[in-house]
Amino acid sequence: MENRLPQFLFLFPFLFLSTTLAAQLHSNFYFELTPGPPSFEAPLTVNFVNASRTEGETRYSWQIEGREFSTELDPRWTFREAGKYRVCLTLDNREAQHEQCQLIEVFAPRSGVVALDD
Repeated sequence: MENRLPQFLFLFPFLFLSTTLAAQLHSNFYFELTPGPPSFEAPLTVNFVNASRTEGETRYSWQIEGREFSTELDPRWTFREAGKYRVCLTLDNREAQHEQCQLIEVFAPRSGVVALDD
């Protein structure tokens, strides 16, 4: 029984390699607001920071609501309207794919009118 594993790996090394590559591909990201007062009001410009673990040649695909907006490592995007947006980062290294998504809520800008009580 002890000799079966080495023979298996010798006969099918690509299975081991494929499993190893897939385990080393993990998408992860966070975002930073552009300089200025912290606010989630539209228009909201954010810098996305790719914190993924990858190995080998990897393609990055950033999507908002299912539509690709960038293939850069760390893109920037401006949300012009209020709403809830699903932002995803998909990694692809030809052996495996991995995706992570986050929800970003952007609020309508305040009118600037302040009501005072008498």
